[in-house]
Amino acid sequence: ADAFDAVTAGDEDRTRSSLDRAREILEEGLGANPHSRDAAVGLGIVFFYRSYYVDGRGYPHAIEFLTRILEADPYAVDAARSLANAYA
Repeated sequence: ADAFDAVTAGDEDRTRSSLDRAREILEEGLGANPHSRDAAVGLGIVFFYRSYYVDGRGYPHAIEFLTRILEADPYAVDAARSLANAYA
């Protein structure tokens, strides 16, 4: 929620910081449970939003990560949605 508040406020530094913190939390969760769909999808979504709002150079990484999620779990609908947005 903080990242979206930061986006609305036009605060790129706070957006970056919030998304980086979310990435750290999700990476820890995925490290603790490598089979967690929620952590993997959440991390992919963070990669997408960081590319969209902060640094467009991250799209290839977001696309690759989200694609791997869908290859392993084709029913990960939120990953598919973010992947489609990343390609758009």
